[in-house]
Amino acid sequence: MNTQETVIQLKELKLKGMANTLESLMTLPVQSRPSFDFAIAKMVEAEILERKERKTEMFLKTAYSGGYPFSISGDIRSVPS
Repeated sequence: MNTQETVIQLKELKLKGMANTLESLMTLPVQSRPSFDFAIAKMVEAEILERKERKTEMFLKTAYSGGYPFSISGDIRSVPS
């Protein structure tokens, strides 16, 4: 299996952070690429960050679209009765 197939499979598995990191690592010259364990650690770290960012974006979209019955400003008086 080549790298491009692996990237496609990672994206199909919705592991976008890992896929993007693998693509970035593959653009480095061979002598500059990190060790296998370091590369895996970076890919996992990137996936965790990607998921947190998507979750935050989803919460922000929901909050600003009126999905919550209160203001996100933290003002308790803005809660509807």
